[in-house]
Amino acid sequence: MAGKKLASGQKIAIGLLTIGVAGTGIYLLMRKKEAPPVCTEGETQTRICSDGSVITTATCSGGKWVSTGATCPTPEEINAEITDVRFTHGAYNPGDTIIIGVEFTNTGNASHTFKIGVAIGKDAIIWYDKGYYNDGYGDYREVSLVPGGSIIVERSLIVPADGRIADIWATVRDENLNVLHQMKKFGVISVATAVTAQISNIVVNGGGTLNKIRGQEVAVYFDLKNTGTLSTIYDLAIEFDTMADVYYDVFVNGIDTPSSIAPGETKRFVVKFDVPLDAPLNHYYSIGVYVYAINTFNRSNPSSGYLDKKSVFDVIYVS
Repeated sequence: MAGKKLASGQKIAIGLLTIGVAGTGIYLLMRKKEAPPVCTEGETQTRICSDGSVITTATCSGGKWVSTGATCPTPEEINAEITDVRFTHGAYNPGDTIIIGVEFTNTGNASHTFKIGVAIGKDAIIWYDKGYYNDGYGDYREVSLVPGGSIIVERSLIVPADGRIADIWATVRDENLNVLHQMKKFGVISVATAVTAQISNIVVNGGGTLNKIRGQEVAVYFDLKNTGTLSTIYDLAIEFDTMADVYYDVFVNGIDTPSSIAPGETKRFVVKFDVPLDAPLNHYYSIGVYVYAINTFNRSNPSSGYLDKKSVFDVIYVS
């Protein structure tokens, strides 16, 4: 049978059917499968923080992980900074009170009780302190501060009779005595010398020139007067030397006076020593008597820092 042309209405119907079938295929192709659940309802994810605490970071809801927004706590940081050390510059007399103000700030992120100490001295060689050094027994002043808080803490010290004092130091420690910050100011104060002394009337053994051998005892007698304003104990040293055709100079002693001497008082002392075993033979020797403020005798440099020195010459002959 010969082909039969479709009417325009039939063409439209077939076209729509074709489009509909094609559209269904496209829809089926484009439709995504639902993702399978990645977790079990009620399940949680956790994290151990640096401080040992445990936080929940996510929970399972509808088969998906949902963040809780929880974060680890900020680690506690204990810190402090000294911003100034305040005091009156200049000269002090022994027995004066020096007031030292330590200004510092809590630069950590937690409230804390700090320990404040101060000291006066010289070049970290000598010091007189309240809680400056970490001996565990310092006289610390405790102050509690919130983060960002600042305060001035005043400490007072009685100025000792030590003319070497020139520096001031301050320190802030945590509650376990760990040093957090220190500030040092050098050459800012001075102390008047109230400790002075005078040596006189030196006699070696019974007087005159003595013949001695190595290792034999020598006795040096002398008067010591306290010409200062404070009762004190002194350091004493004896110099044994010759400057003939050889040079030999030793300090054979370094001792304290056995008792305190009052201002204006004179006491008679005797210091004994043995002729050094390495002393050159067949030479005359002189004796020097030195007096120092207490605890200032420097064995490595004994001829410096003394209050008074007197010598008697060629009083011993070593043979």
